[in-house]
Amino acid sequence: DARLLTRKKMSHLSQVDIRPYRIAFDDIKLKKTYLKAMKIASSFGIKHFSNYILFNYKDTPEEFWERLKLNVELAKEIGATDLFSFPMKFVPIEQTHRKFVGDNWSKKSISNIYAILNAKKGIVPKSSDYFNIAFGETKEEFLKLLSYPRDFIVFRNYFKEIGFTQKWEVLFNSLDNHQKKILKDHEAGKIVTTNDATLVELFSSEKITKVKMEKLINCLYEKNIKVDNDELYTLALGLAKFRVCSMNNIEEYINSKYVLQKN
Repeated sequence: DARLLTRKKMSHLSQVDIRPYRIAFDDIKLKKTYLKAMKIASSFGIKHFSNYILFNYKDTPEEFWERLKLNVELAKEIGATDLFSFPMKFVPIEQTHRKFVGDNWSKKSISNIYAILNAKKGIVPKSSDYFNIAFGETKEEFLKLLSYPRDFIVFRNYFKEIGFTQKWEVLFNSLDNHQKKILKDHEAGKIVTTNDATLVELFSSEKITKVKMEKLINCLYEKNIKVDNDELYTLALGLAKFRVCSMNNIEEYINSKYVLQKN
C-alpha cells in the first residue's frame, strides 16, 4: 500500500530479497502518493516492479489508461529494469462469479481489456512503443479500441492487412453523438433495435472472427472464386446472420452468392 510506505520502512524492506516489488496503484486520486512511494523504493536501489492496477471499480476507462501510461513514463524516470503494470478487475467480495460490471464500464470494454492483455499474458510492460500500439497514444484512441470487434484486437495485424480494421474505423469515426449513444447501449448489453445502416454494419462486424475468415477464404479457394478485400469484407459481414458458422453454413452461403447465381 503506497499510502503506508516511508523511507524508514523501505530501509528495512530493501534488505529483503524480493523481486519484483509490488506497489498498488488503484485510484488516480492517489497519483502523488503512488509516485512518492515509487521514488522512495527507487532511491533504495529497487529496480524490479510489478504493480497492481485495479479497474472496473469506481474508476473510468480514461483513468485506467492514465495510470498505465504513467507507469510507462515512470519506468524511464526512475531507471527501472522492470516495471510491469498488472491490471486486476474488481469484483465485490460477496459475489461468487466474475460478471460484475462497474458503473463506468461495460461488458464489451472489459472483454476488450482482456483481449489487449492477452498478448502479454496479462501484464503491461514498460515499453512505450508497445503501449502506444496496444493501448493507444491518447485516451481517445484507447476508448476507440474498447469498441473494436474483439478479434480485431487479438489478431490486430491480420485484420489490418486485409483492410477490415480501416473500414471499421471509418464507420466508427463517422458516428454522431446520437449514434454513439446507441452503440454504447449495445455494448452495455442492452437490446437495441435500429435500421441505421452504419450501426447495423458495426454490430455485424463484431461477429467477424479469424476462425470464420479462415473458413470463408478456404471455401472460396476450393471453389476457385477470387474476390478482392472489399468483396471479402462484404461476405464476412453476411456471415453475421449465422449463430453457428460451420463449413456447411459457409458453403451454402457462398453457393447462394456465386454458384447458384451463375446457374
